[in-house]
Amino acid sequence: MQYWLFFWGGTGGDGLSNLLEHADNLESCDGIKRWRTRNTPSGKIAFHGPRFSNVPSLFRNHQGFDMSKIHLLKHYVDLIEQGKNTVIPAHPWQYDDFLSKFPQRDIIEKDQHKILLYSNDMDRIVNDFIDKNPTSEKAKQELIRSMAGKNVLKDSPKLGYQTYIDMDKVWKDWNYLNNILISIGINLDRVYYEEYLNVSKKR
Repeated sequence: MQYWLFFWGGTGGDGLSNLLEHADNLESCDGIKRWRTRNTPSGKIAFHGPRFSNVPSLFRNHQGFDMSKIHLLKHYVDLIEQGKNTVIPAHPWQYDDFLSKFPQRDIIEKDQHKILLYSNDMDRIVNDFIDKNPTSEKAKQELIRSMAGKNVLKDSPKLGYQTYIDMDKVWKDWNYLNNILISIGINLDRVYYEEYLNVSKKR
């Protein structure tokens, strides 16, 4: 099974992806199992996801990709063909825009379980996104205006999500997260959850 985590930038999806890679029955799609982190200008921790294609930003931004030059990395393809479990973080709009044009779409969709990560705290999402992606004051204000009144559950592309995870609850309640993971076949030891909270400074 490949678990695809869909989320808006700033929600916390890359961090959760890092955490799930530590599950007993999941493998990282690039073969590297570690906490992928960096410090933001404000001193917070930002995670980044693994690479599953030769273009790191595939399904993450709206660059004018030449699909004929994009290919999936061998380690990821081998995992899927062997029926191994892995996790992939992505942004829903970009996935929706580019999937139909992607030549290896059959690999992307094979044994796929779609998860939408959300938060009802839009101010937090916007502030975390800005903190992790420093920009001009003008661009910052435009982003704030464009996100006003938005709702992740209501405004995300309808991709046929099978599971929904509230990230604000994840950081507060191990049982909330663990019950969801068990229900979809992911075995995560609590020790990694505690380590994740420490690494991400979510305590």
